[in-house]
Amino acid sequence: LDGLAGGAVAVAGGMTDDGVSDHGVTSTQTLEPEEEKLVKGIRRASEVLSSGLLEREVEVKLLLLAALTGEHLLLLGPPGTAKSELARRLSKVCHGTYFERLLTRFSVPEELFGPLSMKGLEEDRYQRQIDGYLPTAQVAFVDEIFK
Repeated sequence: LDGLAGGAVAVAGGMTDDGVSDHGVTSTQTLEPEEEKLVKGIRRASEVLSSGLLEREVEVKLLLLAALTGEHLLLLGPPGTAKSELARRLSKVCHGTYFERLLTRFSVPEELFGPLSMKGLEEDRYQRQIDGYLPTAQVAFVDEIFK
């Protein structure tokens, strides 16, 4: 997804009976070079994300759509359904910083948002050291959020 601008979404798909593809381009239309590059990039990202995973096509499309539009995605499912693997793969595809945390009933905000800055407290400022934590991550996976 390197160099792809958010907001422009094209989903790879097949042709319908009337000659219109799933992403709204008829078989006789040609794409501009920029659009073609975007479509190829999304297809390539989709292939990388879904490689070796069974029945995860919908999740991959939703993950790419969320990434391209700058939105969040909540994946619910039993253990072993590739939720964390998809998040790790997305961070590699988009070359983004990745944050992962398994929550427990004893988890504290510092685990997600970083510890308080002692230097900031000395100067009467409530400030966190956020580098390497959720606020600075481009892709984050927070597991067991409802437990």
